[in-house]
Amino acid sequence: MTEYMPFLVVGLTTGALYGLAALGLALTYRTSGVFNLAHGAIAAAGAYLYYQLYVMSGWPWPLAMAVALVVCGPVMGIVVEGVMRHLVRKQLATIVVGTVGLLLLILGALFVKFGPVNRAFPDFLSDVVPGGFTFGSVFVRWAQVVTFAVSLVGALGLYAVLRFTRTGVAMRAVVDNAELLGLAAINPVRMRRVSWSLGCTFATLSGILLAPKVGLDATLLILLVVYSFGAVAIGRFSSLPLTFVGGLVIGLLESLSTKVFTVPPLNGIPPAIPFLVLIAVLLVTPARHLPSHIGRSSAIIRERRMSLSRRARVAGAVTTLAALLAVPTFAEQRLLLYSTALTYTIMFLSLGLLVRLSGQLSLCHAAFFALGATTFFHLAHDAHLPWLLAVVGAGLVTVPLGLILALPATRVSGIYLALVTFGFGVLMQNVVFGSWIMWGHHDLARGARPKLGWLDGRNDQTMYFITLAMAVAAVLLVTVITRSRLGRLLRAMADSPLSLTTNGLGVNITKVLVFCVSAFLAGIAGSLYVVNVQAVSRGAGFSPFDSLTWLGLLVMVAGAGLVPSALLAGLLLVVVPGYLTGLTVEWQTLIFGAGALAAVLLSETDLSGWLGSRERVSKSRSPLRTRAWAGPPGGRLAPAEPVAS
Repeated sequence: MTEYMPFLVVGLTTGALYGLAALGLALTYRTSGVFNLAHGAIAAAGAYLYYQLYVMSGWPWPLAMAVALVVCGPVMGIVVEGVMRHLVRKQLATIVVGTVGLLLLILGALFVKFGPVNRAFPDFLSDVVPGGFTFGSVFVRWAQVVTFAVSLVGALGLYAVLRFTRTGVAMRAVVDNAELLGLAAINPVRMRRVSWSLGCTFATLSGILLAPKVGLDATLLILLVVYSFGAVAIGRFSSLPLTFVGGLVIGLLESLSTKVFTVPPLNGIPPAIPFLVLIAVLLVTPARHLPSHIGRSSAIIRERRMSLSRRARVAGAVTTLAALLAVPTFAEQRLLLYSTALTYTIMFLSLGLLVRLSGQLSLCHAAFFALGATTFFHLAHDAHLPWLLAVVGAGLVTVPLGLILALPATRVSGIYLALVTFGFGVLMQNVVFGSWIMWGHHDLARGARPKLGWLDGRNDQTMYFITLAMAVAAVLLVTVITRSRLGRLLRAMADSPLSLTTNGLGVNITKVLVFCVSAFLAGIAGSLYVVNVQAVSRGAGFSPFDSLTWLGLLVMVAGAGLVPSALLAGLLLVVVPGYLTGLTVEWQTLIFGAGALAAVLLSETDLSGWLGSRERVSKSRSPLRTRAWAGPPGGRLAPAEPVAS
């Protein structure tokens, strides 16, 4: 027991901070019905503000702390509440995408302002309360005691406010019946602003207290606060006491696992413990015990054809293909960028099948992509398979990974599916990506260029045409799927899974099929990527944040159809930065996040609003009814704002 005592002390301290962050997240979810995936980004923003004031500007730490907590936290809460108030009326998956866009926007802004480097963050508590005491054979620092005490007092204080004060009762009531609360002369919007201000303040405090442990790094801070998702799941997304206890449990499990799992690749398990807990809780807990939004579909983008004739659509496709065929005549040394963009086009097609056509969420598409890249290397280099067979084999090997993700999709959806897929992506990155499971005994995955008869892929121009042919084949496959019975089932599942089940059709089988097809296309995209860039290193594993960026970019260009948006997203991700040298990854993250957030905010009910739903509404209603609906009577007759149960 003595050798585990240091891990218990560290686990309790870290777990208390996880619980503190989770309390703010659970509070905002209870009062608004929006699960804020950008909670960690808000915590990172608060930590950076404190660093700017305390370290760079030389303010005293109490003053810097007061500004961060008393000013920054509430201000961010009011701003975020204004954004979420517009999101709450939309489909569940669209809400998730909106919070992902907010996360990318804040992360990109922090990168642009401070850079992506890790900065040393002073452990100010050790200076304020130096020293410590010996408990048994373990030396416990007073800073650790203060951290735990602050977290515990914050948890007890929040519970007391919600339980015994009029404001707390109103904050709990706003989620049950906002209209009834309004009849009691209490403004529901003001109550939500109070809860969001408290939630963002808790996030800011947790970010400031976590920063000394990992340094000032936006990505790491966001990931650490994201660990609190598991604590919220233990609290079943509603109970604040259980949420704080869940944070302690996760902190203890994570700390103790560092003692147990010390050999690669198992040493990657401790950072993934919170997500393993999250996945386990979501899969074990009956769906009826999870908060849900009744009667709201999961569609992000409903496929709606623009009013173009078939001849016009064919002409557009032919023109686009002709332009792509002409790329080698003007691309010159940038030809490789266009080839890489075509590989990402296939990846965006696979992602579009999930989020655009079927309304399913995947925040771990980078795992499919990376597995396809390394599998191609093993099949082509180690197994000496023909090039084309190795590409197809990489896609087929990725299918079981899609099947694994399809299993939880049969039980959960919306935000819960997003959390499961994101946790799975973190698990893949920490345990699988850097291990022999994907790399064997190699440090590089090399992509052998093909030599198919007279086609010598070692030439960049020939390789471009081969990649273009593969992209055209992927487009044809997706087009066939969208126009087939499976495509109709996917669209129906996005609109109303319950209606599909009522008519005797298998929703679960449809979900499994779409996840497998999506994984197959993403695996092929990964194999073509490594062929074009020719080598991917062991340490360059694609992270879950890449998956978030890809999703944000795909939603940003949602006004186009499924195939055009995939091509446009690939060009924006790879080709445009090649011409605009000042458009760094940091600026890309900011722009993609802002674009995704704008896309979901400017739409009416879903992203199909970009395709002219206003014009269709005006044609379907008489002018008199349109004016009446837009006026006060229409506002009174409009459905009430949905809230979490």
